[in-house]
Amino acid sequence: MGKSRIALALGSGATRGWAHIWLIDVLTEAGIVLDIICGSSMGALVSTDGRLNGRYQCSGGRG
Repeated sequence: MGKSRIALALGSGATRGWAHIWLIDVLTEAGIVLDIICGSSMGALVSTDGRLNGRYQCSGGRG
């Protein structure tokens, strides 16, 4: 069996968007590195904004 990978899927909705930001902060503080992040609507905005502004790191090497 290969190495396990961690993915985070973020959903839509403005209220959930705030929760997504909190969750990403908690995962980052715990030292959890995400391999894949995806989202729809507000989730896509949060994941893109966080990645582009250096809020968290992904192991995938893209972006």
